[in-house]
Amino acid sequence: MPSDARLKNSFAKLCDAYIDSEDFRALRPASRSLWRRELVFACRFLGDASLFEVQAPLIIRYLKGLRSRPYKQQAALAALRQVQAWAFGEGRIRFPFMEGVSKKFPKPTTGHTPWTEHQVQLGEQFASPHLSRVITLMAWTGQRESDAVRLGWTDLETVGGKDGFALRQLKTGREIWVPIMEPLRKAMQSWERRPGPFLRSLSGQPWQPHYLSDSWRDERGRNPHLRPLLEAGLVLHGLRGHACVRLYQAGCNTREVGDMVGMNEPTVRRYTSKWGSRERNLATVTRLESYLNEGRTFDQSSKKEG
Repeated sequence: MPSDARLKNSFAKLCDAYIDSEDFRALRPASRSLWRRELVFACRFLGDASLFEVQAPLIIRYLKGLRSRPYKQQAALAALRQVQAWAFGEGRIRFPFMEGVSKKFPKPTTGHTPWTEHQVQLGEQFASPHLSRVITLMAWTGQRESDAVRLGWTDLETVGGKDGFALRQLKTGREIWVPIMEPLRKAMQSWERRPGPFLRSLSGQPWQPHYLSDSWRDERGRNPHLRPLLEAGLVLHGLRGHACVRLYQAGCNTREVGDMVGMNEPTVRRYTSKWGSRERNLATVTRLESYLNEGRTFDQSSKKEG
């Protein structure tokens, strides 16, 4: 067992002090939730280490253990940087322990892989009912887990005769209105009308975002019908990209897609770029044929010169 003095100067105690700090309380709720979760997780590996031992080699060894989960790895990296910046500024550490670490773990360049239509249908059909509903709601609204788990009947708002969800996104604070597409509306007809969120765990309790993500990974790993989704490495956040592709396929431009799901245009372009050129061309041809079937023509004539 570590000595009392060692525990007093441990990495776990440093993380506790950061979470109790004004700097931490000043963060957005979504950031506080993410950093706290990652620091609690990191302390399972690093917590008992003294501040003299917490240096780049130990941090690198911890992060390498997350190589199979690159986005969790990046979240852990960001949380550790936050602790270092605060601790160094407060004089709690003499040397930055993240020096040179970030270079060894560059950000993924591909983004979360959007699900295909077939993969969404597979998940809806074979996942447990409480997770099937998650897939349906996220695929049609394009919201992050942290926002999807808060949606309920009281978030409905009718605009121009069309129902949608009015919400303020936790991560960005952006206020958006997400229209309810017909397939989602039909699915919602069977959802019970009761106070609170639509999405609930098997026990009937509202989801916490990280528990939802963990439950999906467990379901994906143990359910043989979902093996193709396991092999594809699909996470729930990929449904956000799927919603972008759906809207893009329907003819929305990147700004319209971004407004509907609450996303900036560069991110929309990154998601929709994963949709193949053949599919984009097919969608264009479909819209073109619809244009011609309406009896419309392409007038390329110019004014006659006098």
